[in-house]
Amino acid sequence: MKNLKIEHIGGTYTVIEHGKDRYQLVRIIGEYEVEDVYKAKKMGVMNG
Repeated sequence: MKNLKIEHIGGTYTVIEHGKDRYQLVRIIGEYEVEDVYKAKKMGVMNG
């Protein structure tokens, strides 16, 4: 399993490979790893 960090507009993402052709994109906001923007907003990590 590889963790690949990629830069993206609006933040940094970590791509987690779960196997052949199966990937999960996790957005890093501050020190939090959140899988969707709604959760980030709800946690108060992100504005907008």
